[in-house]
Amino acid sequence: MVPAFRRLESVLADIFQEVEEDLRRDKAAEYWKRYGRYIIAAAVFIVVATAAYVGWKEYRQRQLTAYGERFAAALTLVQQKKEAEALAAFDALAKDAGVGYGTLARFRAAAVKSHQGDRAGAAAIYEAVARDGGVDPLYAELALLYYVLEMLESGDPADLAKRLEPLLAPKGAWRYSARELAAILALRTGDAGKAREHFTALADDPKTPNGVRARAAEMLRALKQ
Repeated sequence: MVPAFRRLESVLADIFQEVEEDLRRDKAAEYWKRYGRYIIAAAVFIVVATAAYVGWKEYRQRQLTAYGERFAAALTLVQQKKEAEALAAFDALAKDAGVGYGTLARFRAAAVKSHQGDRAGAAAIYEAVARDGGVDPLYAELALLYYVLEMLESGDPADLAKRLEPLLAPKGAWRYSARELAAILALRTGDAGKAREHFTALADDPKTPNGVRARAAEMLRALKQ
């Protein structure tokens, strides 16, 4: 009886396994019938998206290379003293390239205008960059610093000092240059005490760049006389 029972048990196990496999196949077929088109669509989307991404990267790289060449060509015009042509080239690049090379082009255009003596024109460009929400905050702050520098003699000292305040933060990237400008603005208004405070902070900070610290120390000596 036992051997016969075991044979029966083995046969039943095989039958159950076959039934289970059939059920799995039927279930898979049912799932495929119901969701197959979505699976195919997803697979096609992945392939197309991957191809599009690779294509976009290649296009973007070619575009950046072209922008770099245009920027270099504009710099060459500056070196050749063809400033009007350089300004036109920088302006066109700023419009086409957006951020990145576009921002660099705007900075260089402002520098050219400043060199020409057009401080108001340079300041206008720097202010536009500083207010541009698409520009990296680091460069926006640098543009603000340059704006204050261009307006140092003609601008309202109180307004310029207020603009500089955010740049004076303890961990600000441009805090040392900003504090030096703040000290000069204080001197413009006759506030020697405020100027001395800024110069002392620069002279006492071991992290202050050497050139800035040396100028601060020199100004402190001058203010004591």
